[in-house]
Amino acid sequence: MRPIDMHCDTILGLIDDKGGLGLYENNLSVDIKKLKRGIH
Repeated sequence: MRPIDMHCDTILGLIDDKGGLGLYENNLSVDIKKLKRGIH
């Protein structure tokens, strides 16, 4: 199992963007696609 650092501002970035970004794939530090690849 790989550790994941969940201390990030991704959620705030998604909220501030007001719906333009998605959690699956975005240009922020963390998204589901990056987590599946194991890249932060």
